[in-house]
Amino acid sequence: MNLKKNTLLKFIVLYLLFPLNSYATDISERCLIYDNSIGQVKLNTKIVDYLKVKEISYAKEKNADGIFIWHLNVNKFYSLDAIVNSAGRIIYIETFDVRCKNKWGIHPGMTLTRAGEIMGGIEKTYSTEIEMRQYAIFKNRSLQIFRVKANSEYTVDSILSIGISSK
Repeated sequence: MNLKKNTLLKFIVLYLLFPLNSYATDISERCLIYDNSIGQVKLNTKIVDYLKVKEISYAKEKNADGIFIWHLNVNKFYSLDAIVNSAGRIIYIETFDVRCKNKWGIHPGMTLTRAGEIMGGIEKTYSTEIEMRQYAIFKNRSLQIFRVKANSEYTVDSILSIGISSK
């Protein structure tokens, strides 16, 4: 069977190969983490602009400090949390979704050691006083905020979430 002459066979092969590749690429490209946005959601934009988009579902809850957290699910591809100021503008975005990554390829779920290798080493880790959340600062600085999931006897330290802030 000559592949050049058999267009039906070519079509079947292309149909089987490319949807899988484009689907995998589509998810990771939809959730790129930049210094001013995660996926389609940008800092300093009004939250109501995203609530009108039918690809985005959402839930809103108040945390222990009385701050509303908006949980956004973008077309079932990825999810993120947003904090909004009194003017209704997004001032903080955070994702725990392992499908999201920044330009260096760092994503939630990656080991802290591997992320440190990519970012030139870990400069320091610190914990917040009130919540006791742990964060990492890398030698190659970034505006992104890397929250760490501390290890237990069964796991290694890993990136829990990546956040960005307008502050």
